[in-house]
Amino acid sequence: MTYPLKAQTGISKSEAHHTLQQMEDQLLFIDQKLKVHVDREVWLHFQNEIHQIDFTKSSIEKMRA
Repeated sequence: MTYPLKAQTGISKSEAHHTLQQMEDQLLFIDQKLKVHVDREVWLHFQNEIHQIDFTKSSIEKMRA
C-alpha cells in the first residue's frame, strides 16, 4: 500500500503577515500591562514616601509646640 506524498508548502505570505500582526498585538498588550503595573507600583511607593515625609513634618511640629 502506498500513500501519496504531501507537499509541504508552509503558510502563505498573507497568513504569515497576519500571524506576525497577532503576535505584535499581543506583545503591545503585554507591554502596556507591564507599564501600567510599574506605574502603579511607582505611584504607591511615591504615596508611601509622601506619607512618611508628612508624618516626619508633623512630628517635628509637635516637638516644637
